[in-house]
Amino acid sequence: MKRILSATCAALFCALAIMPAIAKTTNPVTQVSAWTGTWNCGSGKNRNTETFVPMLNGKGMHVTVTGPFASEGVATFDSHSNAWFYTFVNADGTYATFWGPVSGPTIAFKQVFPAGNGKDAIRQISPTKYSSVYTVVVNHRPVTSSEICTKS
Repeated sequence: MKRILSATCAALFCALAIMPAIAKTTNPVTQVSAWTGTWNCGSGKNRNTETFVPMLNGKGMHVTVTGPFASEGVATFDSHSNAWFYTFVNADGTYATFWGPVSGPTIAFKQVFPAGNGKDAIRQISPTKYSSVYTVVVNHRPVTSSEICTKS
């Protein structure tokens, strides 16, 4: 009996020692809950709000942007490709779909539909702050805009 108890304790100790190495860490950038809420965004005089509302039991989110570049969209995280998928319609009727792989605190979005050259690097600075740097090529010249968003 003593030998069985010792073997059981040894097995349990090994399992507990190995578990932290096996356990996956969760990157908050990939979680809908990290984005949920209203964010106040801007750069210079340009201001807007971005509101993220979970939908479909937290599998996706509805995104509403107000301000000069108002839009409505849907975003979801694809854990198999470790990337966000975001599609939206702007107030002027234009639309786009972006795909963005995650690396650490950064999402590197690129426009995938319609074919285009838009890129948006979203970087989580803290749980209540992120930056966005959007770049597009117009007339063979890159045009870049950036903003900081703070959760309210």
